[in-house]
Amino acid sequence: MHDEEGRVIGHHLFVRDISKNRQIGFSLAESERLAFVGRMASGIGHEINNPLAIIHGHAAHLVNMADDGALNVDEIKRTATRIEDVSLRIARVVKGSGSLLEATTT
Repeated sequence: MHDEEGRVIGHHLFVRDISKNRQIGFSLAESERLAFVGRMASGIGHEINNPLAIIHGHAAHLVNMADDGALNVDEIKRTATRIEDVSLRIARVVKGSGSLLEATTT
């Protein structure tokens, strides 16, 4: 603002409260992050469930062979090796997903 002689005698100040907009932005970002974590958990569940089904099948195979009296050391070793391989695959999925989840929660 100026007086009749052009000297500055005041200022106009406009203030806008953006706190609500910021909160909405934070809420949206949190919702998107949680949706991502949910999708990721679903995918991890799928990646773990399939190998668990394989392990279950191998274990059932051993039980059936034992019930039939057809179980021998070589068959036990082959089946145990398959179970070990699949369990290591699960461990890699879980280990990889842990670091991915940590990255999304920070």
